[in-house]
Amino acid sequence: MGDSDGIVVVSVPDGSVCRCGEQMGVGERAGFDPARDEVICLHCLADRRAGRPQVLQRRPLRPAPAPAPYPADFPAHNPPNHPDAWAPPALAPRRSGTPRTLTTLLIAALVVALVGAAVVFRAVGLVPGNATRALDDPTAYVFMNTNSRGAPVTWDPCLTIELVVNSAAAPEGSDTLLAEAVERVNSASGLHLHIAGPTTQVPRPAKSARDLANGLPGSARAPVLVAWTTPEVVPGLEGSVVGLGGPVHRFANSLDQERYVGGSVDLDGPQLAQILRRPNGHAQARAVVMHELAHLVGLTHVDNPTQVMVASNGTATEFGKGDLAGLAKLGSGGCPYDLTPDSP
Repeated sequence: MGDSDGIVVVSVPDGSVCRCGEQMGVGERAGFDPARDEVICLHCLADRRAGRPQVLQRRPLRPAPAPAPYPADFPAHNPPNHPDAWAPPALAPRRSGTPRTLTTLLIAALVVALVGAAVVFRAVGLVPGNATRALDDPTAYVFMNTNSRGAPVTWDPCLTIELVVNSAAAPEGSDTLLAEAVERVNSASGLHLHIAGPTTQVPRPAKSARDLANGLPGSARAPVLVAWTTPEVVPGLEGSVVGLGGPVHRFANSLDQERYVGGSVDLDGPQLAQILRRPNGHAQARAVVMHELAHLVGLTHVDNPTQVMVASNGTATEFGKGDLAGLAKLGSGGCPYDLTPDSP
C-alpha cells in the first residue's frame, strides 16, 4: 500500500525502533520511509497520514528480540566429519557451497513485505543415499524452485539480467572466465545475462530490508552482484567451497507471477587462482563460474558427476545433457508484464 508520501509497508526484519520510541518485533508490520531510511510503527504511520500530532513516547521499550539464527548449514558445505559429507578428490574442487535462494515477497505494486529476516537463504543439497548416475543423462537436472503447478520459477526471459562485477580479489584472467561462462549460460538457456561493468559494492552475506528498498547490487530489482572475494569477506567460502550463488525469488500475487528478480554470485578469488595453475585449470575454473551462474538462473545440485551442476566430485568442464536441458527450460518461462515499483 504505497502512498503519495513514499511510505511502503514492510514486515520488520529485525528489532527496529520507531521514532516514537516503540520497539518493534521481528515480523511486525510497519511503514518504511526510504527517503529518511527509517521504520515507522503503524500507530505513527496512522497519525502521520491522518495529520495528527507526533506522539513522543507511545509505550515503554521492551528488549529487542534476538535475531533468528541462520540454519546450522548456512550457507556452506557439510563439515568434514558429517556422515553425509562427500569429500572431493585432490584435483576436483568442490565448486559450490549449498546454493542459496534470496527470498522476497511482493504483496502489491508498491508494497514490499519481508517475511522474518529480510532475506532467507534456503539450503538445497544432495539427498543422502541417492545412487550416482554415471551416464550423461538428459534428465539430470533439478530446479531450485517450482511453482504450485510444478513448473520451474524463472527469470523474465524478455528482460536483460545485468551483472556488475567487484574484482577486489579477482585472479588474472577473471574477465575472460566470466565472459566465457556468461556466453555458455546464455547459449544454453536463451536468457540474456549482460556484464554491465565494474562496481565497488562489497558482498553482504546477510542482506537487509534497506538493501531491498534502496536497490543495492545483489538485491531485488537491482543488478546482480558478481564478487571475486575471499572467505574473510564471505564466510560461506571457507574450506573447500569455491563459490556461492543464487537468485532473489519474488512470490506471486493476483497481479504478477512468481519470478526471479535479482541475485548474487560470490567467487573465491584465491582458490580459483590456485585452480588456474593446474593442468586444464582454465576450463576447471570456468566450470566453477558456470556452476554458480546456473544457480543464479535457477538450477540446483544433482547427484550425477557428468554434469557441471554436481555439488562436488565432478569432472565436467562443459555443461552436460542434463545441465543443458534444465537451462533450456529455465529460459522458456514466457514474458509476463513486469510489475516493479518503478513501473508506470
